[in-house]
Amino acid sequence: MFRTAYKDLKGRMWFGTYMDGLYCIDKGKISHYLFPVREGMDLNNIRTLTEDIEGNLWVSVNGGVGRFDIRSGKLDLLVDKYPELSRFKIANTMSFDASGRLVVGADNGIYFYDIKKDSLYIPGHIKGNDPFQILAGEKYNCMLNDSRGLLWMGTQYGIKVLSPDWKIDVLGEEHGFENLTIQAMQEDYNNEVWITTINALYKVSVAKEDGQNEYTVVCLDRNHSREWDDLYEFCSMRTRKGEICFGRMDGFYLFSPENVVFTPCAISPLFTGFRLFNESVSCGEEYHGRVLFTQSIDKVRSVTLNYDENFLTFDFSSLNFVNPSQTYFRYRLEGADKKWNEITSDKGQGSVVYNNLLPGEYTFRVMSAGNDHVWSPESVFHVTIRPPFWATAWAFVLYFLCLIGVVILGVRYMYRKNNQKLIQLKEQQAAKQKEELNQLKFRFFTNISHELRTPLTLILTPWEVLRKKVTDEQVLRQLDMVYKNAQELYTLVNQLLDFRKMEMRMEKLHLTAGDLEEFISTLYANFSLLPKKSSWIFVWHFHRLIGT
Repeated sequence: MFRTAYKDLKGRMWFGTYMDGLYCIDKGKISHYLFPVREGMDLNNIRTLTEDIEGNLWVSVNGGVGRFDIRSGKLDLLVDKYPELSRFKIANTMSFDASGRLVVGADNGIYFYDIKKDSLYIPGHIKGNDPFQILAGEKYNCMLNDSRGLLWMGTQYGIKVLSPDWKIDVLGEEHGFENLTIQAMQEDYNNEVWITTINALYKVSVAKEDGQNEYTVVCLDRNHSREWDDLYEFCSMRTRKGEICFGRMDGFYLFSPENVVFTPCAISPLFTGFRLFNESVSCGEEYHGRVLFTQSIDKVRSVTLNYDENFLTFDFSSLNFVNPSQTYFRYRLEGADKKWNEITSDKGQGSVVYNNLLPGEYTFRVMSAGNDHVWSPESVFHVTIRPPFWATAWAFVLYFLCLIGVVILGVRYMYRKNNQKLIQLKEQQAAKQKEELNQLKFRFFTNISHELRTPLTLILTPWEVLRKKVTDEQVLRQLDMVYKNAQELYTLVNQLLDFRKMEMRMEKLHLTAGDLEEFISTLYANFSLLPKKSSWIFVWHFHRLIGT
């Protein structure tokens, strides 16, 4: 079974087989080359072929890559000279970069061999900064050296493009590839690259902008039928007429790039449905007691909702009836999305869901495109979600007025509280002043009392001397009366001092029993002489009550 075919610079056709070595057809003569058996290698299991600028044929076998000497029929494997290549046993593809280095893509990585300098470089094996680290550790399926000098490397996880200035571009899902397993690549006469994956055919155009390569990826056929499912991996070619051929398990797939039909979407998408909480809302039907759409949704293209109706679904169609499986949508909800979102549709229809939208104004914009990726005009749908009554402008005005009222009440409360504190402070100061005045009075009376005690003491002291010298009874009674009144005055002065002590909490009140008749009799005796000097009559009567 032939696995690969190659036409060299001399016009010879080379065919690599599975377990049957190498065949060459040169001017009608067929040559067959078999390689000796080596332990751990299948040298007759040919994977791919390529030729350098000097006309040397490089052969990939199950076990490594080597240069084939047509004269001796010997295959010189690089692994014999560079044992570190022993881990790259299966090389699926080979090509040459802009500097003439042999680039070998294996199942588990890639390496570069400089034929002139006889040097080897393996990405990922350099300590420190490795510019080609991004190329290491992937499975390489195919390679293509195009007319621009770009080396295209198809892997199991996308495409790596190596430019002549050693820059690497990576093509993946963000460029439009849905499946990243690259099967084969070919360049047409218009310098456009055709790429097959497991289930799709892509056309990639390259343009130079500001010194950078810009890639435009167009998916020309993407379906899940058997048409692309049985593509034979790594097998493709371009005919003399410019037709592109991709091998299949039961034949081949042949087409002319000039005859490929694009399906542009020149008409803006059509809104086909609107749903709230996944419940369809139709024209003229009531939803929660009101009609949201009086005409078709695509004619109205606007709706006003309550604050709790914030789970929306937009349904739309591109009207791409030629190739609905090649339909792309780009959409954005202004007020919620910060950037455009892109989805792919298999049936030419799209659906977008938004939930938990806040009250406000929203504008939904959607565009469609066919396999040419040229976007149609926008279709616009306006959505207004009204706020709840507690979040309306009138509610905020009421909140503001309430806030002002609370501030006023707070100010008044603080004013009253401060005023009460001021009144209490004044009362305390007045009471303090009154207390200080009373203390001044008490101190004054105390001082006066002390001043009175001294003269009274001087009056009472000579009384004993005078009484002994006087013999007249009447004079003695008068002296006794003077002594008694002076003594009374002295007692009053002492009581005044005792009262001061009580005020200072230095004296306690002591109560004693006494004879009232004796007390009144004493008082009468003190005033008995006054009626003699005036016209007063001073009489007292006392009746003692005796209990029975």
